[in-house]
Amino acid sequence: MAWLKIVVGAGVLAVLIILNVAWSLYKKRHIFEFAKNFNGFRFYPIFGNYWQLKNIGYSDYFDAVRVVAKEVGLPFNFWYGHSYLHVTDDAEAIKVILDHPDCLDKSSSYNILKVLFEDCLLVYKADEWKVRRKFFSKSFNQPILNSYVHYFYKNSNVLVDVLHNDYEDLFSVFGRYTFDTFCDIIVGKSYNLQTDPSNRLIDEMDAMQKYMAEISVATVTFGFPLHLKALLTNGWSALSLINKLKKLSSSMTDLRRKELQKYPVVGSQISFLDAMISRGNLFHPSIISKELLIFLVAATDTTGNSLTFTFTLLGMHPEIQQKVYEEVITEIGRDAPIETDHLPKLKYTERVISESLRLFPPVFIVGRHINKDIQIGDKIFPKGTNVLVYTFALHRNSKYWPNPKKFDPDRFLPEEIAKRPPSCYIPFSEGPRNCIGKLYAMMSMKVVVANVIRNFRISSKYRSVDEMEMRGLITIRTKNDIDCHFSPRN
Repeated sequence: MAWLKIVVGAGVLAVLIILNVAWSLYKKRHIFEFAKNFNGFRFYPIFGNYWQLKNIGYSDYFDAVRVVAKEVGLPFNFWYGHSYLHVTDDAEAIKVILDHPDCLDKSSSYNILKVLFEDCLLVYKADEWKVRRKFFSKSFNQPILNSYVHYFYKNSNVLVDVLHNDYEDLFSVFGRYTFDTFCDIIVGKSYNLQTDPSNRLIDEMDAMQKYMAEISVATVTFGFPLHLKALLTNGWSALSLINKLKKLSSSMTDLRRKELQKYPVVGSQISFLDAMISRGNLFHPSIISKELLIFLVAATDTTGNSLTFTFTLLGMHPEIQQKVYEEVITEIGRDAPIETDHLPKLKYTERVISESLRLFPPVFIVGRHINKDIQIGDKIFPKGTNVLVYTFALHRNSKYWPNPKKFDPDRFLPEEIAKRPPSCYIPFSEGPRNCIGKLYAMMSMKVVVANVIRNFRISSKYRSVDEMEMRGLITIRTKNDIDCHFSPRN
């Protein structure tokens, strides 16, 4: 009789699974109807588009999106198990989605970040995010950012010294600059990664993102627990690196708290870390450490990678590089300290950085979850849709950018900007949930570009952006070492 109980139990379990799958599909019937309007692979219950993705081949999250877009065209449908993703590079749809109050929640594609980093400003639900964002925004106003220019310049001088010597990986070099600068400003301590090549923290942060990219596309099937997926791939390695970063963030928080007990800061013009510590009744120490960690990782990756691409593009285009050099020498001088008042004068330099961010946006894809049916053009985007804004493709869409792969800073002249929809350029996302640190990043990059270019001539063997093969989860970088060289001007 024991075998009969087993058979009956297995039968009941099978029926429950079938009913669960059927109910999941029934609830999404309006999404299936919507999806008929767009290209995409055929949907299979439980597996979604797993088999098609596996068959066409991909190396990571960036590559998976790129390969499917090439195969079926944009916009396209993708089924991550039973989770529907609408991937688009349409500026009209993007503007509505990123501005809409019912699209403030992040999409299911961010679940891997929730599993590994837990709650933070990047992944909060809309209601919690609104409260936190309002609090943090006070620490990113212009007067506070102006006070950071001294630190940008100080650390860029160290960077100039580093570039005079041998180095292994340019992404790591600029990542070390952004890490040291962030810690100098926010934590009040210099970690000196720029002058300590033996410290592999930046390389470990990159390895962590590679592991996360592998985890995120490892098993795209309905009902497969993300925690288990992480353990079956490189999850242990990713968790180990994240735990190391969490300990570092916690020690930074403790260090800053002790410093503030000795020397309290006064007034409202204080960093977000000082603001959180001073409001201990609102922020538990563990929450402060988590928020600091995500800011630290985001600031290091995005700005560091963007600087690497900017200098590589300047190396590919000597005539543009010369214009930047001449502007810097005219507006600042050969050896003068770079100060806040100089930055608005670097108009051509800013156009160069903007064009670099177009070709290589810091975040290549942005996800939103639609919480209510919304009208976009002649279509109703149904509740429950996860929209992935494919920024990398948007920025290279010939509908908005003639000769899109050409590096042309004059695209950002005022008269040229007026010719295109503003939502076709979103390097820091757009709408109320855009990147809170976008001005910080732009000011830091301006200082670095100005200081480096007046000290070095830059060269690269690349003749086209197509020669750079990309990889990434959220931020992007090249699969191999990037070709960019710095020769002292004197």
